[in-house]
Amino acid sequence: MGNEKEEYIEQNTVGLIMKYYREKYGLKQSEICEGICSRLIVTRLEAGVREVDSLTCETLLSRIGQEVNQFEIMLDDKDYENWILRDKLLKLIKEESYKNYEKVLELYQNQMNKENRLQYQFYLYCRIKYRLNRNDQRESIVDDIEKALLCTGHVEEKGKLYSKIELELSLIKIALLRQMERIEVKDAEHKLLKILEYVDKYYAKNQRQKLEQMIFEELVNAWE
Repeated sequence: MGNEKEEYIEQNTVGLIMKYYREKYGLKQSEICEGICSRLIVTRLEAGVREVDSLTCETLLSRIGQEVNQFEIMLDDKDYENWILRDKLLKLIKEESYKNYEKVLELYQNQMNKENRLQYQFYLYCRIKYRLNRNDQRESIVDDIEKALLCTGHVEEKGKLYSKIELELSLIKIALLRQMERIEVKDAEHKLLKILEYVDKYYAKNQRQKLEQMIFEELVNAWE
């Protein structure tokens, strides 16, 4: 009996974490999954039934500031192949190494499920990071950001939850709008403080530090 319980916990790490933190923060299933998947999928995930890919699990957990070992959320071989490319792209972004970046991004674009909104959002996010590095036209990058946020129906509303990608894209958008003088300082400050409040509430300490640093940098830039 004990071994069966341990096996269930190991197989249902995502569901257990999601249910625990969702209830801890007093959130509804519909709030976590909005723009990502149906509420039924979250219900089944919390019950230990896996039907969605690792990016969906990762995004759902990210909305409440949590993450798990990636290998615990792989659905199948195709999912693993997509994860390999996503991981490589994120490492290149972190290292600011863009020499072979376009080739890897093209590989991901060709391999991803074109009808999967989260996979397309991730593709756009990576393209945005590359375009920022190239100093492309700001207006055009903002258009890409808005397109990426719409993949999950993310608009600025009170109480709206952010995945890590949604949060970073929102920060980049605020920064670009300030550079183009398309948003007032006080409005930019208000939006940034709201995001900071969200990060402080939901994100674990190991994730919070980098995000808080990004927000504080944008707060300083907003006043320049």
